[in-house]
Amino acid sequence: MPATSNGELTNWRAYLIGGVVTLAVTILGGIGVYYLTVLREPVPTERLVYRLTPVVTFSESRPRVFLQTLSVKNEGSLAAEDVQVAIRYEDASGIRDSSVSFSSGPTASYIEKDSEPAGKDYTIPDLAPGEEFTASFLVETEEQTNPEVFVKSTESLGTSGATGDQDATEGRSAAEDLPASLLLALLLQMLLLAMLVVRRRVASWDNRNNVAFRLLHQGLPGPARKLLQRIILEKGGNALQLSNIALCLALERDFDAAGGYIRAALDQASGRHAHAVALFNQALVQFLVNGDPGSAEDLLHRAIKKSKDIRQYLSESLLVSELRSEKPELDAVLRRLEASPPSNKAAVPGGSRRR
Repeated sequence: MPATSNGELTNWRAYLIGGVVTLAVTILGGIGVYYLTVLREPVPTERLVYRLTPVVTFSESRPRVFLQTLSVKNEGSLAAEDVQVAIRYEDASGIRDSSVSFSSGPTASYIEKDSEPAGKDYTIPDLAPGEEFTASFLVETEEQTNPEVFVKSTESLGTSGATGDQDATEGRSAAEDLPASLLLALLLQMLLLAMLVVRRRVASWDNRNNVAFRLLHQGLPGPARKLLQRIILEKGGNALQLSNIALCLALERDFDAAGGYIRAALDQASGRHAHAVALFNQALVQFLVNGDPGSAEDLLHRAIKKSKDIRQYLSESLLVSELRSEKPELDAVLRRLEASPPSNKAAVPGGSRRR
């Protein structure tokens, strides 16, 4: 058997020490993770966080009418008891309408009281961890101002914002106790989760708006308007819903309200397709108001340039077909649009559009 050199012995010793150190670090890391995730039980606490959505204005004339939504969520790990929620619109003349919902469903209970001249008080017996209370308000006011919101429970006060304020006396946070590698892994998981949530929100868009759109273009503006108003009260309105409701109101001869909704939709529109749908509905509303085919044609041209789906809506809508048969001037406008070449811009893949 050949002799072993000192260099080879040194290399083997280094490999052995490196292996032992790696094994020890792995074992100690596993013990630390086990302690942090299994053995160490965090002290359960409640944390009430409230949020106000931006207002959606429906009328620029005075008194102004706008919609706003308040949500209160228990982001802690302990149920909050005897939750008191109050909102005050000091300069408003009144709250026309309001609606309440819970993320836990209709089984949740609450007590609601009016506060003059424009306010609401809610008492919620308990709010479970992760449970969210949402209230939407249709407010009438001369001058739009931010409301005052008060939230408290038996044990804590509510805080405003997505995360709330942490008291420095509560001790070190969990993030400070985690090793750097575990914190990095947690951040990566949060990033992946956020990406999945965004994709799911886009894919699972509230189908009720599409149902209302189909009702509207089947010549049923009344049921379509009621469904759209319910969506707006529950979740707040976007450009698609506001412009669809404007067309419903125009078909019901409420032209002033239709104009207010169209202006709100154009203000809210973000993205080419949403802007195109708002222009499409604005063209039909303006034609119903003043019968001017020129302005309708210009608006439809602009809508088609932003989204080729507008051509499909025009061709499939029973409502548009009936208007064409009743209004020869509108039929002439649409015939010119049908004869014009489609945009050369490539279609965006990925299924049907929201309307």
